[in-house]
Parts: sequence; C-alpha cells; structure tokens
Amino acid sequence: AIRDLLAEEVWLDMVARTRMKGPAELRQRYMENYGAAHDWSLAVGVVDGRPALVARDPADPDGAVAYFIELEWAGDRAARIRDWRYARYVTDGAKVQVL
Repeated sequence: AIRDLLAEEVWLDMVARTRMKGPAELRQRYMENYGAAHDWSLAVGVVDGRPALVARDPADPDGAVAYFIELEWAGDRAARIRDWRYARYVTDGAKVQVL
C-alpha cells in the first residue's frame, strides 16, 4: 500500500547504509528487498512524539520493537522515508509507542 503513496520526489534514507531518490528506485530496490525479507512485521506507532512505522521480528517471542521507519508527508504522499533498520541502536534511547 505504501508504494501507491510515494510522491514523485520521494527520498529514502536507509540510515548508515544508503540513500535513494524517486519512486521508481524505491519500488525496484527498497520495496523489493523488504518483500524478500521475512524478519519484520510492521505496526503503526509513535516514536519520540512523531508518527512512525515500528518493526518487530516475528520470531522474537517478546515482540520487542527492533527498529522504526519515519515517514514525512507532502499532502497525501510520502515525501521522505527514514529507515533505521541498519542503525537499530537509536531504538534503545527512543520513546516508542505501538498503537
């Protein structure tokens, strides 16, 4: 569903990993890679007072939040995605609430 919400000028920052720009590159590389991975389950949440997607490992019996993904919006389109998958240490100091 997020693929349909990408703005034409969408930016992605995979913190500590890579950056991408534009819906075509995000659909082809970022979203296909996530589609092939099975170590995540997303939920809507709030991180340090900002809306975010929170990721948990379905194999973790505690259901702890592993990392989060921040989305910035331009109207009804996602204009910036900041994914902390490869910088999970920030989750330790963040105030995370799963909704």
